[in-house]
Amino acid sequence: MMFWIISTGLSAVVAAFFLAVMRAQSAQPETTAPALLIYKQQLHEVEKDVAKGLLAAEEAERLKIEISRRILALDATSPGQTRRDTPASLALTAGLITVTLLGGTFLMYREYGAPGYENLSQKQRIVNAQRSLETRPSLEEFAAAIPVQPEVVAPSADYTDLVEKLRKTVTERPDDLEGHVLLANVEAGLQNFAAAAQAQEAVLKLKGEAAEISDFFDHAELLILSV
Repeated sequence: MMFWIISTGLSAVVAAFFLAVMRAQSAQPETTAPALLIYKQQLHEVEKDVAKGLLAAEEAERLKIEISRRILALDATSPGQTRRDTPASLALTAGLITVTLLGGTFLMYREYGAPGYENLSQKQRIVNAQRSLETRPSLEEFAAAIPVQPEVVAPSADYTDLVEKLRKTVTERPDDLEGHVLLANVEAGLQNFAAAAQAQEAVLKLKGEAAEISDFFDHAELLILSV
């Protein structure tokens, strides 16, 4: 509700501003017409002086050219007379501006806003964000909640025996970096992505600061595939 009160108030202020500006413009005096009348009167006086013999024809022609030049210059600087708006037209324009602002505000809010969403202070938003951070599950909990995927059967019995021996060897030798690297590749080839991700995590721990970016990318990819 507060949003609409503010929007309506701002629209009214803007409409009042435009109305005041248009009224000021419509109240400006028309300065073009008096100047034009003066120049026309001067042309008429030149014609009268020529008729009375008080002014030579050449001098009269020069004056006419000069007066005509000034009329053209006046027309260039003032291309048209100021249009005086009536109070009704000013009120209509202000009303259209207000309706446009309110309508545009409503459409934009309906498209990009969240109608019905209650107002939340910054303090409450921080509290909600902190609560979400504290209550979100850890990576281990999230992985444990994922349904167990059926293990892909090895292509042959001999290969299965080799895989089982590799798993047993890695379990007995937790510090064997090459064994964990090999196990991660084998498990990934068997599409046991969860087991491959665990083996790759062990690779990262064993490499420590020597781990490369590709090692982290491989671990992230295996985690994604295990979901």
